[in-house]
Amino acid sequence: MWRLDAQSRRALFEDHASRRVVIKNAEGGRAALRLQKTLSPSPSGYEIIIHVFTSQNRRSYHMNAPQIRSRYWVPLQSSHQAGAWEVLDAAYGDFGRAYHSWRHISDLLQAFEELAALAARPELIATAIFWHDVVYRTRGAGESRRADFLNVQDSAELFQSYTLMNSADVEAVREMIMATTNHLEAKASKERYAGFSRDLDLFVDLDLSPLALPWEQFAANFQDIRFEFSWIPKEVFNAGQAAFLRNLLSHEDKLFRRPETIEMWRAAALANIRRCLKNLSMGDVVVPQRR
Repeated sequence: MWRLDAQSRRALFEDHASRRVVIKNAEGGRAALRLQKTLSPSPSGYEIIIHVFTSQNRRSYHMNAPQIRSRYWVPLQSSHQAGAWEVLDAAYGDFGRAYHSWRHISDLLQAFEELAALAARPELIATAIFWHDVVYRTRGAGESRRADFLNVQDSAELFQSYTLMNSADVEAVREMIMATTNHLEAKASKERYAGFSRDLDLFVDLDLSPLALPWEQFAANFQDIRFEFSWIPKEVFNAGQAAFLRNLLSHEDKLFRRPETIEMWRAAALANIRRCLKNLSMGDVVVPQRR
């Protein structure tokens, strides 16, 4: 049962500006209590909405493109040229994508919604979420795998061609996007605005947050990535994924950066990584198949 102590109750009814309180239950679970304006009268004029995001129970509801647009894109629309949404929708809605699709963007936006109070410039992080994987091609020349760096670089350039933001904000979003070329080592080149380095860390953590989803969703994501690389022999794909996961495991202290995300996601992510590596070592792999 979730219980509010006196301090939390006061925060809910007195601190309407933040509209968010984090509490813990006896089992150590965490819940975000957000306040939302109600149409009907209530003691504070707000209703309480409880969102549970324990690492054990966290599950993502995959929103479709119209839902994502109305909930998350509309506030950003004025900072983009006409046609920007159509570019995003064509990319993330492409049938050749399975993981790097609207599902991934939905996962990140929903995770970020619970942590937006940690951001100095939440609108810039949301923008980076929308654009960071807009270009995603697995094949390079011939039968070679396309370098991830090229996809990220092309995504950043496509963002720049559609944004109406000022130059300082453009460079901040671009740097966030480019940070996904090296999740473990990326650092802010400079403090582009007060809190930028922490925002970049939060964005990178969000991009890795699906590692901490319940095992069934983690395994489904593995399957989706396999689908995107179905043109690569199974043994080659599995070896590449195993190397990627072992690298994450060997740098577990860098897997997440912000104290809040470390607490929420690191233990679950490491458990998933270890389980996946064990399965791969036993030959228990996921075949390419669309859900």
